[in-house]
Amino acid sequence: MKYFLLLITLFALACNNQPAPQQTAPPDTPAPATTLQPEPAATMSPCYVGYSGRDTIRLTLNTNGDQVTGTLHYDFFEKDRNHGSINGHLHGDTLIADYIFTSEGMSSIREVAFLKKGNTLSEGYGPMEKRGSKMAFRHPGALQYGQGFVLQPTDCP
Repeated sequence: MKYFLLLITLFALACNNQPAPQQTAPPDTPAPATTLQPEPAATMSPCYVGYSGRDTIRLTLNTNGDQVTGTLHYDFFEKDRNHGSINGHLHGDTLIADYIFTSEGMSSIREVAFLKKGNTLSEGYGPMEKRGSKMAFRHPGALQYGQGFVLQPTDCP
């Protein structure tokens, strides 16, 4: 009998618990604006050149907000040249782009990275892996800069 009374009491308490009314804004009230501030993109010069011994790299950029397109040419002394286009994004002071190029008669795609330091661009290096049809950085956040080409702003051709 005790259990029966306890069960009825619990049932009665459960029935009297009504959910608290939810507060909703009237239909004509605008939702509060959420403003996500994008990280400001670095200002880039349109043309850069870098030298390492007899090797040359030339980079031409077209920026539209954080979207970047352009051309990239590697001219290695006594080796095949790599010439192609880039398409990527600025992430603060770092450009990460796909480099679509031709070398030795074959078309390839690989990721490239450049870090803006002052008015120069330093090429990023790190381990790469094949992802689909392109070579991509394994850990883009852990790239090393300043060990290879450092590009200076130059007049565009």
